[in-house]
Amino acid sequence: MPSGTVIERRNRALLAFLFLTGSREGAAISLPLRNLDLKSGCVQFDGRYVDTKFGKSFSTGFYPFGEFAENILQDWATELTQVHLFSATDPLFPKTKVAVGVSRKFEAVGISREPWKNASSAAKIFKQAFADAGLPPFSPHRVRDTMTDLANDHCRTPEDFKAWSQNMGHDDVLTTFSSYGTVPPGRQMELMGRFRKRGVHVDDVIE
Repeated sequence: MPSGTVIERRNRALLAFLFLTGSREGAAISLPLRNLDLKSGCVQFDGRYVDTKFGKSFSTGFYPFGEFAENILQDWATELTQVHLFSATDPLFPKTKVAVGVSRKFEAVGISREPWKNASSAAKIFKQAFADAGLPPFSPHRVRDTMTDLANDHCRTPEDFKAWSQNMGHDDVLTTFSSYGTVPPGRQMELMGRFRKRGVHVDDVIE
């Protein structure tokens, strides 16, 4: 994604944040800077003032998307505090500032200190980023589907799956997999073929 302007850097950081946390866009745009802990790689979603589902409060550690995404978010937070002099209570992803520009028309001239009023702008940014890359305009919610797929690659024990699920803000592991977890038909056939190759265990045969 381009990063030549402050708006482009904000948009790029927003995408990095959504992938690192699996956050819903409403929670992301209402999150203040103080709730981001880059040193520990986690975020505190406080339902008292962050727009979480059902007003729930929970902590989320960064998902394994690599240092590249984390560095983008780090650079953005640093720019907000050191260049734009944002305070800890200012939004991590402020809305676009609109004013009369050199063309004597209303245009985007930077960032405001106010958060977006709703998540539609964040969703539009997300979809446009994929469209610009020549991909279908996926919605931000598809990130949570991706998180569920990644769980199959990273989780090996029931405790692993529980931690992964809680990280998405779910109390029950079944919520994660019943709401987001689907096995594509091709993968389903691949797994069933693997099961057949294992053969029938004698103990499994009921006489």
